[in-house]
Amino acid sequence: SDLVFYFQDYVHTALKFKNQLFSPKRLIFFGESLASSTSFFELASRVPMLPFRKSDLRLDDRQDFSAARRLCSETTRRLLQQHVALSNGLVAALESLDAFLLSFCDISLSCLERIELLFFSVILDRLGKHYIQSTPRLSTNSNWFYCARNGKSISPWSLSSQGCEKKFRAYRSFSPTFSMQPNFTYDAMLMRASFCELDLAFRNNADPSSMSIPISTAGVTLDLVNAAIERGEKRAWRLAESLNMVNFPPRSR
Repeated sequence: SDLVFYFQDYVHTALKFKNQLFSPKRLIFFGESLASSTSFFELASRVPMLPFRKSDLRLDDRQDFSAARRLCSETTRRLLQQHVALSNGLVAALESLDAFLLSFCDISLSCLERIELLFFSVILDRLGKHYIQSTPRLSTNSNWFYCARNGKSISPWSLSSQGCEKKFRAYRSFSPTFSMQPNFTYDAMLMRASFCELDLAFRNNADPSSMSIPISTAGVTLDLVNAAIERGEKRAWRLAESLNMVNFPPRSR
């Protein structure tokens, strides 16, 4: 049988989190700290040069993935820490999302770096979920984990849905002018393949002469993978402890 690899739909995860963050009906907690979108507006009123656009703070376009990337960037998090009081919860949430997205999107990262970032994000979210569920006064808001992160834990895709749709649109764009046929045969798809790959490479500012999988597993051993997981876990625990999320089961060392 064929070996199938499953990938999280990271675009959906980022958009879901951004839309829930700016929803007036949702409260997102990290420990005792509230991750509030009002911190972005406060930052915009204090800092003239922002790493995001003011239009990113609206929900006019609920599918704006670039806005989600700008809002969770390292520069945005640093400015929030410098200029906005009581933004620790928001910064932690953004750091978790940024690590998750980098583990899938940043082609400059090695396989082990991706694993470390991904486990940091997942472990931090699990710690946050446990804290919310075990704190009675916050239990009414425990659905933040599922609303903002459901794409991460329960929505696997064999290839991201957005990637599939983007590739289909590229293949469809090579149909004859005024064609009313929405689909095409396997033969027609193969005839368009090389042109579509070049077109997608130019659109993504990639080098069309080096169309290859960016992740190399050469030299990666089980011990190195375990070490990367442990580094990600320790980073998550340090951040969780800084947010006073302390009512966890005894930590195994």
